[in-house]
Amino acid sequence: MNNKSILASAQLWTGNTDTVTEKIHSALQTLFCPNNSCGSCTSCRNIQYHEHYATMWLEPEKSTYTVEQLDMVFEKISLQLDDNEHFFFIIQRADALGQTCSNKLLKPIEEPPPGYHFILATEHKHRLLTTIKSRCLEFSFSSTNEHPSYSALLNLLTSPRQISPVEFLQELDKAKLNEYESGDLLEQFYSFLSKQYLHNATQETQKKLAVVEQAMLKTPMPGSSSLFWKNLLLSL
Repeated sequence: MNNKSILASAQLWTGNTDTVTEKIHSALQTLFCPNNSCGSCTSCRNIQYHEHYATMWLEPEKSTYTVEQLDMVFEKISLQLDDNEHFFFIIQRADALGQTCSNKLLKPIEEPPPGYHFILATEHKHRLLTTIKSRCLEFSFSSTNEHPSYSALLNLLTSPRQISPVEFLQELDKAKLNEYESGDLLEQFYSFLSKQYLHNATQETQKKLAVVEQAMLKTPMPGSSSLFWKNLLLSL
């Protein structure tokens, strides 16, 4: 990541939320800090606390963004910036934009007024509209965390032996997955099945792929991950 990249008009940053947020902080500090991203000056601290004058951080009020939330964006971009001035909209959990808000953002993302930049951050790239993704310069980041909270569940799901419902439910209870971890686990399981199907196109794998594809269309709401996985296990 360099200053030229961060100045792209539309960017899609994918990966673990904490990792991506840290990377965004670092990139913005590199751009705005007068002391080479020192981390301690007023500019760096304001970026860290999402209070920098040249940024607007957004996140969904509930499970999805509302059109009203985007009014702030359109109000801001109606103002002309000075030459060489830059302003960044950081849309956290961009996968929660939904179709209405995504469509509303298409034009400003594709042709923002001079000096304005959009950074869309998400753990779940597949949930974004293709029309949004196609307009963005993409950056993908891996977390140093190997997801120990659900590694045992992933091992059970990808094991060649029959999944033991009792064992799976025991590990599910231990993991205490939230909705974001569930989405990540689902994506990894889908990726595994897709590769398996390419090498050995069995009806069983095809059925599992269909089940997981349907599940990915309606991932769990907050607090419902355990029930989500119990129902998915019954469908496999």
